[in-house]
Formats: sequence, C-alpha cells, structure tokens
Amino acid sequence: FRKRWAFLRNQRNISARTSLVALTHEKTMHDFTKSLFPLSTTLSNTPSG
Repeated sequence: FRKRWAFLRNQRNISARTSLVALTHEKTMHDFTKSLFPLSTTLSNTPSG
C-alpha cells in the first residue's frame, strides 16, 4: 500500500513538473513573440532606400 501511495505521489509530482515546464515555455514563447513584434513593425515602418 505504501509503495503504491509513493508511486501515485511521484506521478503527481511529474505531472506538476511537466505542466510547470509547459507554462514556462508558453510564457517564454509569448515574451519572444512580443519582443519580435516591435522589431518587425519598426522594420516595416522604416522606408527602404
């Protein structure tokens, strides 16, 4: 019984860790695109020539 409980707790830790990684990755991608957008608008607004 104790071994199974430890296994379940371990599974919960793994899922929590993966969701945390997913959240962090999502935020990183969001910040990345947010930092890219001003750059692209500046490039498009700058008259080439």
